[in-house]
Amino acid sequence: MLSGLWEGFEDKTHFFYMNFGLAMAAALMLFLLLRWLNAVMREKNIY
Repeated sequence: MLSGLWEGFEDKTHFFYMNFGLAMAAALMLFLLLRWLNAVMREKNIY
């Protein structure tokens, strides 16, 4: 889906910055959900 945006960027470095930003946002969301996920796994006895 992101590759379709390649042609829309005149300066291609902005495309890579956007990819980096989205990857960091996803990592931050997973980090914030980690405590909840561990609690759910502990509740279901899935270690």
